[in-house]
Amino acid sequence: MEAKSIEEWLDRRPFVPFRLKLSNQDILEITNPDLVVVMKRDIFVAEPSRDHFHLLSLMHVVGLESGGNGEG
Repeated sequence: MEAKSIEEWLDRRPFVPFRLKLSNQDILEITNPDLVVVMKRDIFVAEPSRDHFHLLSLMHVVGLESGGNGEG
């Protein structure tokens, strides 16, 4: 997936939670745009409630869908 596509979702105002669908069938809930950094080839997603983060290649993001659990 292109970085620009994800950045467009992150820049929406008001922000609307969304999901990143990954090539391994996992789903990442994006509920706070401040916890996501989109780089040229990678994406960083922090989960402070779990003291955890994800650093993924953008090529493993295969889709986006609106919705999310609204927590964050």
